[in-house]
Amino acid sequence: GSDSMEQLGIILTVVEDGHQLTDRCFPELVHVGVPFGVACKRPARSLEECSRLANEHPEVLGAFDIATAQVTEDRPHGCWWQRSSGALYFNLPPFGTISPSCSDSMTCLCCSSHKVTTTTPTTQISTSTQPIVKLANIAVISGISPSHAWVDVATSISLQGVIGPGAVVSWSADCSRVVAWVDPTDGENALTTFSFASPGTYKLCFRALGSSFFVEQLGIALIVEHDARAHNVSACFPKLVTFEVPAKAGCLQEFHSSEECAKVAGLHPEIMGKATGVVTQSAEDRPRGCWWQRSNGALYFNAPPPDSPSVACSTSASCVCCTDVKPTTSTTTSTTPATIAAAPSLRKPAPKPATTSTITTTQRP
Repeated sequence: GSDSMEQLGIILTVVEDGHQLTDRCFPELVHVGVPFGVACKRPARSLEECSRLANEHPEVLGAFDIATAQVTEDRPHGCWWQRSSGALYFNLPPFGTISPSCSDSMTCLCCSSHKVTTTTPTTQISTSTQPIVKLANIAVISGISPSHAWVDVATSISLQGVIGPGAVVSWSADCSRVVAWVDPTDGENALTTFSFASPGTYKLCFRALGSSFFVEQLGIALIVEHDARAHNVSACFPKLVTFEVPAKAGCLQEFHSSEECAKVAGLHPEIMGKATGVVTQSAEDRPRGCWWQRSNGALYFNAPPPDSPSVACSTSASCVCCTDVKPTTSTTTSTTPATIAAAPSLRKPAPKPATTSTITTTQRP
């Protein structure tokens, strides 16, 4: 019918708000108290206002261009920022719930009558395709290992930091103009294999789940070069090195990726049938690159943290590299050379995210 019906028990109270009289609502991060409390007297009123405040605060700017709406009782009411992931939320919890306190991990974003200042200088980049991004924002990745790669040589690189599901990365000269990207291996200090079509110095660009643009990871640069010594053979025999480092042990070539390590090392008579796969790791107390643990037969590919000391190969932790000499044992074994193939490259724009295959686990010897 046409009659209106009152919804019993529901009352909306409209009050005067002295904060409406301020000339400007400036963003302020609040780490204590609750929204509408002493520290946050004027929270953001809408998802749109939450998004605007975030894009005006130097610490939050560039993390997420719009807030994600949520309805949950165990998060602060209103606009809040998750510092660990860079995610921005606007929470309208179920009626009658009490808001948890703002904190360092769940920081409330409120209105202030004073403009926020920062002691950290920031650099701005501007493009016609995405919002202005201050680069001193998300520091998800703190370093990489190795910091050099070669053209058309698949290289497993450890991204030092924690990467969650849905995040993507790209290597580019300009993070505001990314055209192709890779879904990296999730986890802490995990390895992902990349390949590059041209030399240059590349910045690491990170895009969090839910964001629409990439953010440069400050202080990280990958140098990609042409190198006649690198990957100069298309086939090789695996060699075990038990002293020094592979470069000083007559190796024609070291392995640059976990895929090469798994494919070639498994053909060595001593390793054949013992290693079922390769374990990736980022450990400073193990040999760099492809190595074999004789005691348990496990095969590893290690990209140590940046600036880690060099660890020599040994009988217990034997390095594996490429040589043109067929390995021999006291037992007759048929061994054939392996052909090394490159990983997919970011050489052309892609209509959808590129993918990469990396064998990974958190296990370490």
